[in-house]
Amino acid sequence: MNENIKIQVLELVELHRSVVEGGGGALCRRFNIQASNLLVELENEGLDALSDRMMDVLSHCAGATRDDDEGVCKHSGMVQGILDGMESRI
Repeated sequence: MNENIKIQVLELVELHRSVVEGGGGALCRRFNIQASNLLVELENEGLDALSDRMMDVLSHCAGATRDDDEGVCKHSGMVQGILDGMESRI
């Protein structure tokens, strides 16, 4: 795994922590966009296990549809758990 992908995964983990602490909204949308972009890179690099985890994250994340006043979605704890697992693998 190249260093750039490691950095992106770590940044995504931290971004999601910020989402949970910051109450969602626009941060959720930003997270969703970055997670989608990272998924493409993981697949292009052939990192299937991490790609699968990122698909799990995106399947639970409602970030693309969150408004600023909606707060954090009900799956934020599960998503953070998946991300923490990814962080420990890299």
